[in-house]
Amino acid sequence: MKKILLLSFIPVPFLLSIYACNFFGGYSQSYVILINRVKVGKEVISEKTNFKGDLVCLSEQERDTYGSKKKERRIIRTKIVFPEAKLFPVSYSYESSAGTSYDVKVEDGTIIRTLKEDGNSRESITPLEPDMLMLDLNAFHTIDYCIRKYDIKKGRPQVFQTYLLPAGSVAELSVIPDQIVIPEHETKALQLRNYEIRIGNEMTIFVWVDKDNHLYRMFSPSPNIEVIRSDLFERLESKQKESEKK
Repeated sequence: MKKILLLSFIPVPFLLSIYACNFFGGYSQSYVILINRVKVGKEVISEKTNFKGDLVCLSEQERDTYGSKKKERRIIRTKIVFPEAKLFPVSYSYESSAGTSYDVKVEDGTIIRTLKEDGNSRESITPLEPDMLMLDLNAFHTIDYCIRKYDIKKGRPQVFQTYLLPAGSVAELSVIPDQIVIPEHETKALQLRNYEIRIGNEMTIFVWVDKDNHLYRMFSPSPNIEVIRSDLFERLESKQKESEKK
């Protein structure tokens, strides 16, 4: 029950690339990250289709991390490129201010992951199986693309072979339709759907997405991590303050 990692200083060029997506018809969103119900950071994502027809998603996230002596701020940036109509990326990059980075690319039916850490570089190769998905447990938004694989018409639980990062391992990921309502914000406009994600026997994640399969809210009970879209978090925070005044 490990490793979901998760911006303080955000470079202006990066922010411009994130928010330019709305100007050019793409999608952008921000999220608040909580651990043990305490706000520890945020994530900003943008998604657009490039001139080749590839879907490109950029993300930047920050959160507090606690070492043995002091609190530190960790920044993670990712870029993921999906070829047209595919849900396994042709390339993926991850960079962390903690000094670890990895790149993933697909060549000749294989997944090649290059991990860079402490000045060293290691490469691992994994066969790419048909209809395989990719999920990075360090980058919350990648769960969107697992949900997009789910066939609503078929319904019922559906199982997908999934390439998991950062480990570079393969596991079965189950997507199970659920009926857990968000009582704070029930709206027909968003047409929210709820799923339970199970990764092998090790991790369960509850996910709410909007009608376009963009992440709205996510909760993993172990570790106790929650990711909430910023507009919903602001409403919940406002309600909490009003309740405390009474």
